[in-house]
Amino acid sequence: MRNRLSRLWIMVLLAASLTPLSAIPIARADSGDSAAILQQMKELKQMMRELGTRMHALENKQKTTKAAPTSGLSPQEHAAIQEQRRTTSARKNWGGVNSGLSQAQVLKLLGQPQRHFELSNRQVWYYYYPSVGGGSVFFNHEGKVIGRQAPPFNAFGFF
Repeated sequence: MRNRLSRLWIMVLLAASLTPLSAIPIARADSGDSAAILQQMKELKQMMRELGTRMHALENKQKTTKAAPTSGLSPQEHAAIQEQRRTTSARKNWGGVNSGLSQAQVLKLLGQPQRHFELSNRQVWYYYYPSVGGGSVFFNHEGKVIGRQAPPFNAFGFF
């Protein structure tokens, strides 16, 4: 049985490799489909703007009022609030990462990186935020910041 499956896979792979690319159907949208897609994109952009405005209002409200207890929230709501607080704090801290800072100073601002590696004789620390994306801090051979690429906190106009 296993031998048959192996032979079947080999035949499938061989057939796939012999199929010319021109024989593979390519999805094409007619003008009606394109218009519908463009309309959906406009609607999604509008939804993103509205969500960004709502989040901005909530952040401002949070700044002006004392932090409310989260005891009556569902675990998902509590986790979302925690992630939003973490992201807001991270955004502020990334603003303080400047050339010349030591690795200890960056650790104090951003905490431990998710990954670190060497790239072109530079030490790179990589940070990742699930709701935002990743950012990197670059250090020279003396352990001083020589550059950074902050996470895309403003990518969708939320912050």
